[in-house]
Amino acid sequence: VGVTVEGGVLVVAHIAGDLYATLVAPEGPVAPMRRVAQAPPATSAGTHGFVWLTATARTVNGHAGAIALGGTEDGEVVALSFDGQGERVGDPVLWQQHVGGSMQLLPLPAGADAAALLERPVRGATVTGEQAREQVLVRLTDTLEPSGEPARLGLGPYPTAASMRGSSLVLSQWAEGRGLAVSTLPVARGRLQVETPRLWTTRELDGA
Repeated sequence: VGVTVEGGVLVVAHIAGDLYATLVAPEGPVAPMRRVAQAPPATSAGTHGFVWLTATARTVNGHAGAIALGGTEDGEVVALSFDGQGERVGDPVLWQQHVGGSMQLLPLPAGADAAALLERPVRGATVTGEQAREQVLVRLTDTLEPSGEPARLGLGPYPTAASMRGSSLVLSQWAEGRGLAVSTLPVARGRLQVETPRLWTTRELDGA
């Protein structure tokens, strides 16, 4: 994933189970990739390393930096912060809580609490017999650890686009390939609020 920071574009990559990063400056050579987070030990399932990665821009130490999350198949999550020159700030933070799916950091304005989407398993199955899942909102602390209980958003387990529009975060996704779901979430007093999504569909959706 690539994130624009003060000194250029920070590229964070998932290589051989670990996380590596480098800064692509506007000019000059690109520095070699350097390891910024080592994967936790092998999981009970016998796998090793991170299986998903997400990053977004974030003000770090007063500069336009970035934050990133990486997760393992066993649900372990590691949080990272980078300054405006793409250097890692502090040590990686290993969450005490495990998660049940991959996550996506949200592009929120400076001063707002960080937050991410979590694809969480729920009771039931999809129309194709797979485990049912939903997107929930996970608010993060200053140390990028989860704060409070996740909030349900009414969105399914589909690729979700996220962008700021004025003072609101707009989330959108295709629902079952036949409907468009849009959530407009206002940012009030530095905190992302939850609103019920609107849904446009060409024909009736299956299930709830």
